[in-house]
Amino acid sequence: ARVWTTTAVEDSASVPPSAEAAMGAPLVYDYDPLFLERFARTERKVAELFRTAGDVVLMQGEAVLGLEAAARALVRPGMTALNLVSGVYAKWFGVWLAECGANLVEVEVPYDEAIPVEAVARALEDHPETALVAVVHSETPSGVLNPLREIAEVVRGHGALMLADVVSSLAGEELDVDGWGLDLCVAGPQKCLAGPPGMSLVAVSERAWDAIRDNPAAPRGSFLSLLDWKD
Repeated sequence: ARVWTTTAVEDSASVPPSAEAAMGAPLVYDYDPLFLERFARTERKVAELFRTAGDVVLMQGEAVLGLEAAARALVRPGMTALNLVSGVYAKWFGVWLAECGANLVEVEVPYDEAIPVEAVARALEDHPETALVAVVHSETPSGVLNPLREIAEVVRGHGALMLADVVSSLAGEELDVDGWGLDLCVAGPQKCLAGPPGMSLVAVSERAWDAIRDNPAAPRGSFLSLLDWKD
């Protein structure tokens, strides 16, 4: 089954004038109470886009930063991680999972096809020890849209954590973090939101926070540390 996304803003050339004007306004520094209020307000606005009542972390780096931070936060050496590969970004994410010490299992399809839900269910049956499943909702180069809601339902039934790259689907395709039971999602402002690049928008569930806290390998005191942002 091939399903194609309808919109994806690829670069800052499509940033609307209102966003460019805001970028040119005088800076409000992070020690100013006004900054803290605006930062918290922006987090809650992004949470509305994710459709979550949980935490949103805004990391100061393009979405690749948030994706690597997510991998390093959740992977414990020796854990089995199932990576669903339908394009180059998912394949790249598998490299991080392996580098973090995961026992990597992959379901891979041609890069112009979507991941079948049945293949995910079979992989979880074959590897019942799987603790983490990762998928790219929309593969930017091809536009292939994976059935994230249905995949998450299978993963939730298995009891594993669900991690999703939603960089090019947030605000362009249906996404319901809480309703679908997604544990950690990473997006960026430069795609369907038509904003400037340079930020990672990360939605983190309480279940994911518990897993990160319990992971001694999760970065602490690091630019890649989600825990530092939580504290």
